[in-house]
Amino acid sequence: MTLDRELDGKIVEAIKQNAVRVPPFPAAVLKLSAVIQRPTHSLDEVVNVVQQDPALAASVLRVANSVYFRRDEAVTGLKKAITRIGEKELSHVVMAAGLSRTALAPGPLSALRRQVWHEALVGATLSEVVARAVGRNPEEHFVLGLLHDVGRLVAVVTLEKLLEGSKTEPRSADEWWPVVEQYHVELGLVLATKWGLPAMVSDVISQHHAPKPVGQYAPSAEVVAASDQLVILLQGRDTIDPEVLTAVRLLERAEQREQVAREIPLALGVVANMEQDIVPDTSRSLVIPASGGTPVPETLSPAPVTRTASPSPSPSPAPSAPAPGSPAQAMLKPFSVGLPAKGVTCEGTGVSTSAVRFLSPVAMQLNFLVEVELTAHGGPFRMLAKVQRCDARSEGHDVEVSPFALSGAAAQHWREFQHAG
Repeated sequence: MTLDRELDGKIVEAIKQNAVRVPPFPAAVLKLSAVIQRPTHSLDEVVNVVQQDPALAASVLRVANSVYFRRDEAVTGLKKAITRIGEKELSHVVMAAGLSRTALAPGPLSALRRQVWHEALVGATLSEVVARAVGRNPEEHFVLGLLHDVGRLVAVVTLEKLLEGSKTEPRSADEWWPVVEQYHVELGLVLATKWGLPAMVSDVISQHHAPKPVGQYAPSAEVVAASDQLVILLQGRDTIDPEVLTAVRLLERAEQREQVAREIPLALGVVANMEQDIVPDTSRSLVIPASGGTPVPETLSPAPVTRTASPSPSPSPAPSAPAPGSPAQAMLKPFSVGLPAKGVTCEGTGVSTSAVRFLSPVAMQLNFLVEVELTAHGGPFRMLAKVQRCDARSEGHDVEVSPFALSGAAAQHWREFQHAG
């Protein structure tokens, strides 16, 4: 019997008996809403809500110092951080941080939950960007983007409950995913009901896969559907430009596509900052990880080792030969890879046209976003990247990242970096 058939009946029965495990509504959201909705509330009251939760306070500071919000200098105090990002954006951070408690908890299916949470954050961010471009309420659509696939999170939590005490063997994510997808809309509606969410949220959950949404909230469902299209478009791309966005049905005008292409890298930088402290779960997993994450087609060229000058000249070592069948790569001078959010600088060990490899002192979560700062013989530049590999080594972690959604100057710097010799 296949995995989906074994669990299908149990999930249906759990839904019928109202026994689905729904994550608790984020308490900080309730507290913050109660404060913000009072016309006479003060900034100190808002700060007080945030500082009661150290993890939330750390998230707020990271977001305030991300490229999207950062001005001339970093902020270290909550009051300045909240003033910088604004109360509306603060609500987004609080909602996402609240959901992350469930999404990032350890467990046998934590790899699935973490990927669901990451995609929810990306979807929320892109929904906000699209909404702004087409004249809709961006704050409202961040929440819709965050919650439209929340049924996936409920599905994974439900699966973990059903699997307690079972002797289920580890399986690939490709085997688990159909079970999650099959019920994610229905389970999303269960959560919306138990949380008492507005009708707009339920309607978007039920219609975001519809070819042509209908009814009062159809425009909002179309914005969220457009963000889903963007997620697909961004997969496997290191750069984003307005021409690519012609495939997104809602972005009909050139100026809309230009605005979205311009905002995507900055907005997703916020996601990278929110994810920067997340490390892989080390508990027993029922998800067999993909080997090294997403495969990278080219063989990485090793960066040469820096050697101290010797009084007597010695022959230069012969360059490494490329792997069979792989294109030859230009050798790079020694380079470093900075992780600004973590305040560390790593030794670069290899580069290709689609990836950079480096030795990191900290573990990194596969498929999550990270901001890196590359420095070779020229000046440093920062870019957004996706973690493709993280293998533990005695001296640290062998990490491989691929450029993600670059545009403008960052895309040009990346092209120049590849050919630095």
